Amino acid sequence: MASKIMGLAAATMLGAVLAGQAGASTSVTIGGRVRTICQVSVSSAVPVSDAEAHRYSGRMSELCNNVEGYQLILRHPQGLENAFVELDGQRIALSSQSTQTVIVDSQHPAARDRNFVLSFDAAAAVRDFNIEAQPKGPRF
Repeated sequence: MASKIMGLAAATMLGAVLAGQAGASTSVTIGGRVRTICQVSVSSAVPVSDAEAHRYSGRMSELCNNVEGYQLILRHPQGLENAFVELDGQRIALSSQSTQTVIVDSQHPAARDRNFVLSFDAAAAVRDFNIEAQPKGPRF
């Protein structure tokens, strides 16, 4: 009971102090931290192959809330010749000297859907491809 009375007295005193400072301004700062989300997916990848190339076309969805941006990295077999990705009609050649190619390098957070095409020589017997989303800044 005594603590309730003390609490009530403190609240009354605070109210009196604030009322006496009616012309003064008060600011409150609220901070928070949001978990870093960085993901990519390709849906409806329809295979279309001919004598020259294997092609997979579909929709790519990317989402990353990192304030410094993100990269989408396509992991692929080394030595692929004439291989490329098209994102909304923009062609990005895959590195034949490496096992990965950066296909998106964003300087800011984004949520986008794009047309996606992956094309590589019909002679290539491999089909081991993976896209990873990597945030550039700190991860929470």
